[in-house]
Amino acid sequence: MIKIALLGSGIGDVPIVKAAKKMGFFVYTISKNKNGVVHKYSDEYVCADYTDTDEILSVINKHNIKYVIPGGNDKSYLTCASLAQKKDIGNFDNFFTAEILHAKHLFKIFALNENISVPEGGVFNDIQKALNYILEFKSDAVVKPSDSTSGWGVEKIFKNENINSKKEKIFNAFKSSSIKKIVIEKFINGSNHAISVIIKNRKVFFYFVDDEYYYLNPYKVAGAMTDVTLDKKVIIKIIKEIETIADKLRLKDGLLHVQFMVENDKPYIIELCRRTPGDLYVELVRLSTSVDYAEIILKFWLGLNDIEIKQKDKKLIVRHCVMANKNGQIESYAFQDNMKVVKNVLLSTDIKDYLNENVAIVFFECNSKEKMKKIDFNKAVKLKYKD
Repeated sequence: MIKIALLGSGIGDVPIVKAAKKMGFFVYTISKNKNGVVHKYSDEYVCADYTDTDEILSVINKHNIKYVIPGGNDKSYLTCASLAQKKDIGNFDNFFTAEILHAKHLFKIFALNENISVPEGGVFNDIQKALNYILEFKSDAVVKPSDSTSGWGVEKIFKNENINSKKEKIFNAFKSSSIKKIVIEKFINGSNHAISVIIKNRKVFFYFVDDEYYYLNPYKVAGAMTDVTLDKKVIIKIIKEIETIADKLRLKDGLLHVQFMVENDKPYIIELCRRTPGDLYVELVRLSTSVDYAEIILKFWLGLNDIEIKQKDKKLIVRHCVMANKNGQIESYAFQDNMKVVKNVLLSTDIKDYLNENVAIVFFECNSKEKMKKIDFNKAVKLKYKD
């Protein structure tokens, strides 16, 4: 039996592990997190640091593992890209390209140089230079650590904010960055979306677009749904941007997931990645399109790109991250009577960081676009706390 290893531990990795086992692989999961939910779905768990390429190389040699694939973490993809330059473990970009795509400061520099549609901004490794830049900035801005994920360390800086507050936010962004680099960019006052694509020969072979919304944390996506708001011309524009990136960076075939915002019918790329998007996003695609997205992603990582994708008419699906409005013990949660739940995954009832933790991930199906637009899904789930 051919052996494959996934570098990760999260709930978003489960569909990939299931797809690998369905294809007949013996599946290892590798992570320092011994309690990771994905490990109970694999054939064997190995405790190792997947950010350490040499350690992972030792593990795969010891266990005679043929393929290595990333979990839902940027660093796991970077490890795969590094390993692929030393050993034939899968179909991944070279490490330099992978870094450009997954480090916010490198992508910002690349995008500005290549006239990719991104918010106006700059990259900084010096607090005083960053402060000088923001003091002269003509609009509201966003500051973010180059290596942050899920909104960690990201803050909005208002144009008319006092200087001490601006300085504090810039200082906090540097503090949140392990590499001490930050990005400052114009705040886009528009709608939030993602497009998840499969690239083949540097062209978009398959795509899925969503509408996104937030809850108490303005930088952590609380929900994503089958797109019902975007004009087709905007989708064509973002696909063109993606194909330009694929061509300029000579991207390998496979997954590219892009977060973008739309203001005045113009899409602006916010960030992107080549690893699996989080919070069971692949299940949103599967339930919406009937395409086994996890299997498609996996096959492209393995270099099996002679694939047909047969998509049925899209269903109107919402992937909602159930989040608390305070820390505490959750006794139960319930849905509005008119909500059709198609999948319900409980994650935690002991919430210690309510702005970033999910209680559950729930998938709803709607019967009309009008209903989908009207419902406030953050209010569609009621939480009951333990006394």
